Amino acid sequence: MRFPMTLDSWVKGVTAFTVVAMGIWFPAMTMAMGSTNAPWGVSVLVKVCAGLVGVVLLWTALGAPTAVKVTNAALVIERRALGDYEIPWSEVETAQEAPAITIRGDVRRVAGNGGFFGFTGLFRVKDVGTVRCWATRLNRPTVLVARKNARPVLLGVDDARALLDAIRRRLSHAH
Repeated sequence: MRFPMTLDSWVKGVTAFTVVAMGIWFPAMTMAMGSTNAPWGVSVLVKVCAGLVGVVLLWTALGAPTAVKVTNAALVIERRALGDYEIPWSEVETAQEAPAITIRGDVRRVAGNGGFFGFTGLFRVKDVGTVRCWATRLNRPTVLVARKNARPVLLGVDDARALLDAIRRRLSHAH
């Protein structure tokens, strides 16, 4: 079964703003450094920093989640271009409904992406701790997947209830 992760209006807005802003900022910085009498080291530093920002944004876009699949072998997070992230059922302990990702709520970003093609990286969930997160929507329930020897995973799909039911059915058949 496949559970889509479509972008909500907030994520679409953050993504569009970031793309437009970087499309203006990169050329502007490059032209400014080429047309000023800035010391060589400053010019190189600005260009290197701009390049690093570009690489991080590209990596984030390529690794953005698109869906979660429940297969016989694993729980699979599909990503745009970096390959799927698989969690074998032997690693999954439980699944439960978790809080929605909100601007100021029980799920807080620790290290990662807060809206560019979704919410990915490390997030802190109240009463749970730090989790690995893949979500694309604000203000929607999420699913928390506890793993045996690894960090829990927080998943935000379009229909969290259906995903939770599918995971629980799969876990009940495995035991």
